[in-house]
Amino acid sequence: MGKEDELYNALTRIYEQNNILYRERGYDILRWRWIDDYNFFNYFNIDRILGYYCQLRILTRWIKSSPELGKEVFNSILSDLNNSFSFPADFNIKSTQRK
Repeated sequence: MGKEDELYNALTRIYEQNNILYRERGYDILRWRWIDDYNFFNYFNIDRILGYYCQLRILTRWIKSSPELGKEVFNSILSDLNNSFSFPADFNIKSTQRK
């Protein structure tokens, strides 16, 4: 992608956000606008229906979101990740420290 590309610039601005909530919202806004632009001349076909479905999914996601639910999902993902694998003993920091 070239640096003159509008999509590239928008993605870069969103990626540079420090707050992850603003970053997620920015990505969803960008998706929403892309769907609108893509379906501007599509009045009633499968692309329009799927685009509408994707927009409903974006809305549903933001309506359901709350800080408590976000913390719960985040902690669930972390615990699943923590329980899904273990590092070999060679990579254990505590056992390889020099005395």
